Amino acid sequence: MYYLVNEKKYYDNYMIRQRFQLSKSVLQGLMKRYEFQNDEVVKIQNKKLYSIDAFVEFANKLVNDVNEK
Repeated sequence: MYYLVNEKKYYDNYMIRQRFQLSKSVLQGLMKRYEFQNDEVVKIQNKKLYSIDAFVEFANKLVNDVNEK
């Protein structure tokens, strides 16, 4: 499931947490360390939606950081 905005697919924080089985606090910590580009985030009411493309890039950064350590 995803949001479709202007023909682009987006996840919200809840969808990300459910997909990767992360707690809210863990996801918030990761989001603070790895910033998303403004054009990849859509704010609708009280939700931030993250494009799937940006989320894939985010996941790749996490994996690369873990592999470097």
